[in-house]
Amino acid sequence: NQKDQSGHLRVGELIDLLSKGYWQFKGQAVQAISSIPSDSVESIPILIKAFNIEDDFVFGAVSDKIASIGEPAIPALLGLLKGKNIYLRDKAVYTFGRMGQRAISAVPELIDAYEQGKISNQESILHTLGSIGMAHLESARSRIKIKGLKQYLALLKELKAGGYLKGVAIVPFIGADVFIAQLGK
Repeated sequence: NQKDQSGHLRVGELIDLLSKGYWQFKGQAVQAISSIPSDSVESIPILIKAFNIEDDFVFGAVSDKIASIGEPAIPALLGLLKGKNIYLRDKAVYTFGRMGQRAISAVPELIDAYEQGKISNQESILHTLGSIGMAHLESARSRIKIKGLKQYLALLKELKAGGYLKGVAIVPFIGADVFIAQLGK
């Protein structure tokens, strides 16, 4: 096994060990994942690979790290969102929500995933859209009262068709106010 300068196993090797069921390395793996610098774009492929590990602690560390990397990770997450594995699609949706406003470019694909029923918990996409939009609330210029899921989805489709989604933030809490910030068309 390859080790870093401090003698610890590298993240990739730790992920491989966990993938093979060597759970005694879980703590070291979570610590190693957490210590990856937030500007480490080169770590995205190994982090995406770690999404295959079915462990909440590992997933939490990986999701947080990918969210901290931000926009450079969006294409890899979109690959998961468009993939065949519903478990990985769910993880991608959650991670987009952790990214907040930096995931605004993923909104059209998230809406498509919702409309196509590609996520096991469809409400999680709505919460993710809310997490993406909440960062823009201070810039909100208009307020619309939404009275149900049907009206909310109609609004999303209208915004998507009008090309507003690139600069629009949405907070989707059914029955609550939905804020729309037009940050530029």
